[in-house]
Amino acid sequence: MIDEFSSITVITSDLTLPTTNETYGTVIAWNSSNTHAISHAGVYAKPYVDTNVTLTAEVSYQAYSDTVTFNMVSKRYYSDLTDGVSMSYMYYSNSTASNKTYQDIDIVIFAHATAAADGTIANLSTLNSYLPSRVANCHAYGTYAILSFFTDNLSTIAADNALRITFANNIVNAINSLNLDGVDIDWEFPASAEAPNYTLLMKEIYNRVKANNSHHLVITATGIDTYTRYDLTNSIQYLDYVNIMTYDMHSTATATHHSALNYKSGYCYKAISNAYTYYVTNLGLDPNKLILGIPFYGRVFTNTNGLGTAATYDSSISYASIVSTYLSNPNYSEYWDSNCQAPYLYSAVDRKFISYDNPTSIALKVKYAADKGFAGVMYWQDAQDSGDVLFNALINGMNDNKISFSANIGLLALLIQGNKSIVLHRDVNYGGSVTNEVYGSVNTYSTDSIVVDTSKKIADGDLGSDKTYGLMNSLKFIAIHDTGNTASGSTALANTNYMINTPNVSWHYTVGDDSIYYNMSESYTAYHAGSGSREFALQDTGIDASCYGNSAPIISFDSNGYYAINGVSTSLRPYSDFDGTVKDNTNYTTSQITEFGIYWTIGANGHYYLNKTYFNDSFQKVSNFGGNKNAIGIETTVNNGSDIYQTWQNTAKLVADILVRNNLTPHEVLTHNAFSGKDCPHALLNANLLDEFMNMVIMEYNVRKYYADYTIVFESLSPDIIDNDGRVITTITNDTTVYYRITITKDEFSQSVVLSSVIPVNKN
Repeated sequence: MIDEFSSITVITSDLTLPTTNETYGTVIAWNSSNTHAISHAGVYAKPYVDTNVTLTAEVSYQAYSDTVTFNMVSKRYYSDLTDGVSMSYMYYSNSTASNKTYQDIDIVIFAHATAAADGTIANLSTLNSYLPSRVANCHAYGTYAILSFFTDNLSTIAADNALRITFANNIVNAINSLNLDGVDIDWEFPASAEAPNYTLLMKEIYNRVKANNSHHLVITATGIDTYTRYDLTNSIQYLDYVNIMTYDMHSTATATHHSALNYKSGYCYKAISNAYTYYVTNLGLDPNKLILGIPFYGRVFTNTNGLGTAATYDSSISYASIVSTYLSNPNYSEYWDSNCQAPYLYSAVDRKFISYDNPTSIALKVKYAADKGFAGVMYWQDAQDSGDVLFNALINGMNDNKISFSANIGLLALLIQGNKSIVLHRDVNYGGSVTNEVYGSVNTYSTDSIVVDTSKKIADGDLGSDKTYGLMNSLKFIAIHDTGNTASGSTALANTNYMINTPNVSWHYTVGDDSIYYNMSESYTAYHAGSGSREFALQDTGIDASCYGNSAPIISFDSNGYYAINGVSTSLRPYSDFDGTVKDNTNYTTSQITEFGIYWTIGANGHYYLNKTYFNDSFQKVSNFGGNKNAIGIETTVNNGSDIYQTWQNTAKLVADILVRNNLTPHEVLTHNAFSGKDCPHALLNANLLDEFMNMVIMEYNVRKYYADYTIVFESLSPDIIDNDGRVITTITNDTTVYYRITITKDEFSQSVVLSSVIPVNKN
């Protein structure tokens, strides 16, 4: 009868545990090794984390007894907080949150409890009336329910040891009586001199809450300007999360954003990007304990001529009121500030300015939080939304491991990030004495499509030893070159013909401003990188990357000629042979490393790994193995008079296609320089535009990998100055702002945004 339990390995609901076997007249007594996982009676305890538990059945019949044990895992019932955290503040007395909110959010914080001056809870009776049903709604979906305490009397309590103890005990009592999952302390704001008291208060609360239940949470809310008043370098050890209120960051005398993503003087007082600097850079806090705040309300300014001009601060306004009163009002226009990455409304008729968040700005903020390693996001507050519009944008942004956006909002947010507030305008030296004036594009993404011409491709059977070492053992890199031939007739076709007809010269693709030629199969090695037959191979440095936040290492040589990672010496050196078996005992210096640098990665064991390297005699540089043997070579044309920026755009699209098809990433895109030290691709390197090009590659890669089933259209709203591809088509005499619309479409879904860029007269 109890044998059936041997097949149960995972517990997700109550178990029916038999206590007798009437057939045999036996009595069965059950015992659980962990009642926080499952009770002695088989009741699923809804644990916060997966919990191992042993159920023991003692079977008795008259004087005979025996025991049988069953090992199981009681599965986590509550929200998983390991892959991104979403929090909602809501008023316990008047929230209209739907079941969807309770189901989709990770943590609900109920505002506000009030502390009395004697450390008791002043509004406990009111909490007892409202909270039980709200908490039950949370727990029905495995959502954490947290009680928030506002500022009142916290200064008095924090200054007195006895009051701190009383208050902490009363918090624990409230957690237990109301079936809560933790506490939030919203002290707005301690005086600077009270910072040590804040730490003492949080220490007392934390220790007593965790002693009661180690899985209960202790959270605090802090401000953007007051971050130094919480002694966070010390108090952070007593906090699970710090909710940064990254809103209300506006001027009172100027029409400014109140929750901008990026800072721009005159357009906002502070921004979310400042929060990262303050909390992570300045205080050195682990961003995985930080939560970024998002407002579901806006700020209204009157008597103003628009963003960045003098104004009178008027009031706060919910997003619901913005939707119902202003978004459909013909006197108001919605704008997007590409500098601050924020929307706003303005009416020249009413001279009124409204700063707020919309689904696009929220998607960008969630992505920013994920990219910067923050624990997640929270919003204030639930009742201000309009039909879950902002809530859905936030939750969509948290999906896909809380990093990738859901496609509709995510793609638009990605393209908005690609907008150039100031367009590139620079002289680019193609090579020798040939220099051309180049304007870039208004966006990192290019809507141009590419067609690869295969008419010149050498058949695999015709690839002799003058073109290849043979089949490539493994594809590891894409190597970017330029041809160095600046003659006006040196087009993609001309350079492809040169490759076909010239012995001991070969590469896979030639890219021009109007064509791409596929010269030889990607499966074969080629003679393009100057690295000979040296083959890519990784070497373990023995240095733990997590000690440096898994960030890009600083690679140098120590005084004995060994590689050093972030100043720590390794046992690795360059090699003097083609096979990478004989170490080169020359004491090279860091300045001799190729300008591109040494290829690195992080291995499965968490260590930094370096590619094998050698010293290139021709260019006197320590360079990477694997250029010829493990890289697809792409030559970009630099013929005088050609549109080199278009060539780079075409190349970026080709590279993205190759990366996605071969399961590579942009980290594997290297220059010719990386493999030999040669000044190639000269035009990109000489103009300091390698980062510009790599940003194109990353953008094209992300669009192709994650949004290939979308149609993207650019429409110039300044057609006399830029075309529908975002390129400058006329000579300007003054710095000129241009506008364009991006529309994304998938099936019946379509969404648009209007962006602006400045075309500068002066070169930048």
